[in-house]
Amino acid sequence: MTDLADRILEYVARKNYQALKPKALAKRLGIAQPDYADFRQVLRALHREGRIEMGKNHTIRSARPHGT
Repeated sequence: MTDLADRILEYVARKNYQALKPKALAKRLGIAQPDYADFRQVLRALHREGRIEMGKNHTIRSARPHGT
């Protein structure tokens, strides 16, 4: 897993994390505009793997553990 993916997962797993849209999350993580496309690609990969969920209005949150 890439460093960026680890940073995203760590951030969205925080107890006080509020679901954010991709641009807002990128800003919180300090992602520069030229790196935004890579950031979105990592988000899509994490979503496909079931490690994050896309909620209402395309907000990002940590995936719920199976069975809950």
